Amino acid sequence: MEQRYHTDNIILTTSKVMTNDKIELQDLKRKIYIKAKAEK
Repeated sequence: MEQRYHTDNIILTTSKVMTNDKIELQDLKRKIYIKAKAEK
């Protein structure tokens, strides 16, 4: 039981980190896009 909970925790943490990375990546892309539009 303890082991399963631990594994679920790791998966939850990992997916949370991956989601944060995706959000940061989208944010970065948006900033680059806005910058590119502004420079035109």
